[in-house]
Amino acid sequence: MDPANSREALREATLDVDEGADILMVKPAVAYLDIIARLKEEFDLPVAAYHVSGEYAMIKAAAANGWIDEAAVMEETLLSIKRAGADIIITNRSPAKPPPENTTAKRTKSIGNNICHIRRAQRNKRLMKFISTAI
Repeated sequence: MDPANSREALREATLDVDEGADILMVKPAVAYLDIIARLKEEFDLPVAAYHVSGEYAMIKAAAANGWIDEAAVMEETLLSIKRAGADIIITNRSPAKPPPENTTAKRTKSIGNNICHIRRAQRNKRLMKFISTAI
């Protein structure tokens, strides 16, 4: 797929839906926020966004050098993915500390906490295994 051609991304997603996809995956998430938004508008399926390790590593490296506030930038990055329309965000980030037991707010789950199998019919008809996290 040509990364500069958003119409091609929609055609590919349409093929996935026609083949029986249960969920649409966008990877890498930050570079394709526009595609996440368009998929959310076009289809009734959940949209998953994969915040890839390279995107995560850039934030960690910049924080390690003292250039950014890691927690603030990470929250802003994940919020931008959610705001674009992602129903599921897959990331390496885990919460700094668990929320209080009496809170009813949604919480970010550690990548190792919630393993689920998502059937995504592709041309080769194989199953892909993903680790999901939600905000």
